[in-house]
Amino acid sequence: VDGIFGSRSLNDWSSVFRLLIGFIGIAYASAKLPFDNNVEMSCSLAAMAIALWWIGDSSLVGFGISFLVAVVGTLVVQGLVFSGLYTQRNPDFFLVRSWIPSLLFAAGVAFGNLGRSLAV
Repeated sequence: VDGIFGSRSLNDWSSVFRLLIGFIGIAYASAKLPFDNNVEMSCSLAAMAIALWWIGDSSLVGFGISFLVAVVGTLVVQGLVFSGLYTQRNPDFFLVRSWIPSLLFAAGVAFGNLGRSLAV
C-alpha cells in the first residue's frame, strides 16, 4: 500500500519500538488512570492515539488504515456483545466501552508500522 500511495516507512527500529511503547502506555492509561467520567477518558485516549499517529507515522494512509481498524474492530466487538458471546461490565458507547476505538486506533498505528518495518 505504501508504494501505491507514496507513503514513507520507518527505517530504524528505535521508532518502531517507541510506537509500541506508546501503544502500551495508552493501553495502561485506559486500564489504570482514574478519570472522572467516560467522556474525559474517551477524549484523553483519543488525543493520545492521534498524537501517537502524528509523532510516529503522520501519513494519510496510516491514519486511514488505523481508522478502519478502529471502526471495524469496534463493530466486531459490538457484534460479539449483541450476539451474547461477549459481555461488557459497564457499556457506555453502543454496547461497548468507550476506550475501545482509541485503543484499536493506537494498535493500528503501532502494529502497522511494525509490519512495515518487517516487510522491508
